[in-house]
Amino acid sequence: MKDLIRAEFLKIRTTRTVYGLFAAMLALVAFGVFATLGNDPFSWRSTPLVDQEFLFMAGSIMWLFVLVLALRSFTDEFRHGSIAPTLLANPDRRRVLLAKVVAVAATGLVFAVGAYALALAIGLLRLASEGADANIATVEMAALLGKAGLTSILWAALGVGLGLAVRHQVAAVVGSFVWIMFIETFLEGPAPHVAKFLPVHAWISAIGPPGSTDVALSALTGGFMLAAWTAAAILVGAELMERRDIA
Repeated sequence: MKDLIRAEFLKIRTTRTVYGLFAAMLALVAFGVFATLGNDPFSWRSTPLVDQEFLFMAGSIMWLFVLVLALRSFTDEFRHGSIAPTLLANPDRRRVLLAKVVAVAATGLVFAVGAYALALAIGLLRLASEGADANIATVEMAALLGKAGLTSILWAALGVGLGLAVRHQVAAVVGSFVWIMFIETFLEGPAPHVAKFLPVHAWISAIGPPGSTDVALSALTGGFMLAAWTAAAILVGAELMERRDIA
């Protein structure tokens, strides 16, 4: 199993796409933080650091890139035909899936660390210059960063399972963004009691957007719902992988 995990980390380290995604994520996070804190300082000067909007924005950008990274983990292999030698080297398909989940989840955690570290580095300087709360050493901040790390792992695992189930890269990536931007958003109107249990809304409940007083689920319930969606994606992907002909 260790050799399988090492092989998956090697694939990640030697793929330029990963570095491109990471750089693009950091660029968007930096732009978002500057945009959030660039105007109307009165709106955030008295807001506690843990409730600052730029932190929620950084998390929103981060998990999207983690999801794309995870979706590509299997779809790249099917697209380029490398899945066949991968399974010839180790025919146990479930072990291959587990190795990918471990490697991509660890990489997703690196993405989370990078996104929040950059957001805090920029945000703290801006807050300090305005005399606002810039105390990072709080229990609430530790809880927020811990939840961000855990949810990044869940998004990574969910993406691996979903990519395996769909296999076609364009369908997986485009379908995921259609679901995120249109379907879940649309369901907020006619079926809010359904929408609150869907993955993105569950993540929002778990992280907690600043200033929100009507989060549909508790943070714990939202985290459990995201974990449930992740488990479902992995189980479906594993079952389809066992039944399908890879060649």
